Amino acid sequence: MYFVSWGAVRRRTTQAVLLTLLAALAAAAATAGTWYGLTVASRAAGAEVAARPAAERVITVHQRADSDGDPRRALDELAATTRGLLPLPGVGPVLGVEHETIYTDKLHGYAPSGLPVAYRDDLCAHVRITGACPSTPGTVLISADVSRRVGLRTGDFFEVRPEGAVGTLRLGVSGVYTITDTDGPYWTDELFTARGELDPAFTTLDTFRQPQLGKPTLAVAVPVPLALLRGDNNYDLNGVLNAAGPKFASAQLELDNPTGELFDAVLADRRTVLVGVLAALVQVLLLAWFALGLAGRLTGRDRRADAGLLKLRGATGGGLLRLAAGQHLVPLGAGAVLGLPLGIGASWLVAGELPVRSEWWLALLVAVGVILLVELVGLAVLVGVDGLAQRAPVVALLRRVAG
Repeated sequence: MYFVSWGAVRRRTTQAVLLTLLAALAAAAATAGTWYGLTVASRAAGAEVAARPAAERVITVHQRADSDGDPRRALDELAATTRGLLPLPGVGPVLGVEHETIYTDKLHGYAPSGLPVAYRDDLCAHVRITGACPSTPGTVLISADVSRRVGLRTGDFFEVRPEGAVGTLRLGVSGVYTITDTDGPYWTDELFTARGELDPAFTTLDTFRQPQLGKPTLAVAVPVPLALLRGDNNYDLNGVLNAAGPKFASAQLELDNPTGELFDAVLADRRTVLVGVLAALVQVLLLAWFALGLAGRLTGRDRRADAGLLKLRGATGGGLLRLAAGQHLVPLGAGAVLGLPLGIGASWLVAGELPVRSEWWLALLVAVGVILLVELVGLAVLVGVDGLAQRAPVVALLRRVAG
């Protein structure tokens, strides 16, 4: 039966080419809709992320701990614990230490003010410095606002009294800093801001080896990558963070996760885009299936004659349907193969770009699945049209002219 079908396809090249073109258009529409939807959904999600404040994109972890005179080891241990409890791929955490201290302003009537002493990775790359970045224990950078308010300058020395410690700590001013990227993710952790008092004085990590600074607050800031916030490759950021929350609580670590509302908005944007693309795609595919059915009806005269001859030889209804399906499989399969690259190219042309690289395999698998569905429905439509025509008597099937 299949050799008979193949022979029929070879004899009726014009009909096969017509069905191949229609099948290719349907497959191209299915592929283009899939790739375009994923591309535009990622673009909309990225725009939503970019429009939100940087503070909604950074997760922070704090721990008040005894550093035992080795702040680097304490920081590394907290960073390792954070990575174990919160396994986010592609993140680069920023580590920091802060200790509350009191500065007595002798210039303005001995009024005490909070002046935290802090350390932060890569600080000098995120500030503009007049003077020098601190390089030795006991040297600090003070902010321009602190310099103006209390009258300290580069080269001056001052004393602070660490909270919970006995005695004072002598510090030297190596420079004055001004924050250059106040809206960036680096400064989203409020632990390293003024909080109503004086701006922190930033120093080297070795300064925290002093006994007076032995119980600081350790901090890990985790800027969440754009790919995770967009939900690329169906990554469920909310699910990961919700599962991590109880683990941080049991480890007595303070977790601040501001990304929940942002990720919900991203999912809503993706859903809106994909629903809109799907609605348009269904309309196009309905039109394509109607066109395939109409083409099958208009090109079915020779197939009806084949069915009439097979009926004379005692063929069953199932055999006739297999004959019809065999003649349609070849053009539909060829159309599917042609439509896949055509659809990808059309999506690229319309959207201006392809989906993010991590979603290429997903886009390809979804497109192949949609193409199979489209072609199977098209095959069912064509076989159904032929099946209805083959119910006629043999005389009607073999008639070459209208009744």
